[in-house]
Amino acid sequence: MSATEILTTRNANLADLVALLRAQHAAKLDVVAPARDLTAVGGALRVDGAGEPVLSPDGVTRGHALLRPTALADTGIADKLAIPVAYLRRLREHKIDLYDANVNAWLRDEPGRRFLVRGLADGDGGGVMRAAGTAPAAGSCTWSPAPRRPSPTPTRPTSSSATGSRR
Repeated sequence: MSATEILTTRNANLADLVALLRAQHAAKLDVVAPARDLTAVGGALRVDGAGEPVLSPDGVTRGHALLRPTALADTGIADKLAIPVAYLRRLREHKIDLYDANVNAWLRDEPGRRFLVRGLADGDGGGVMRAAGTAPAAGSCTWSPAPRRPSPTPTRPTSSSATGSRR
């Protein structure tokens, strides 16, 4: 099942949904990468070190993943790089070379800044980028469990409600 099929399946029965969820789980790609490892190329985002391992005479290295952003991912890229989203969308539609130049220029401005890239890999070095965000600083934790809600206490009818009288 391709990354596009995973995102566009409609009117699925229960067996199809189970297969779809298994395929999504196997294809998910969640990477925290510094800006220096991200490059816009032809409107896609190349994430160095996030691809399949490559065996060469020099040893094993990580390849790159080339992810095509969805509209939601473009919104995340625009937000994190402080590029107006309408402008970025217009560049994607009409001037893809300027899209690449804008995104790359802002990524190079802070090469150590960390980004969370979420996508679905197709197994051939490509895929779909579903979301982009700013990752927390190394060693920090921004996750916290949801606050516990007090369990509701059972209420007992008062004598006036039991008799049906009104106040």
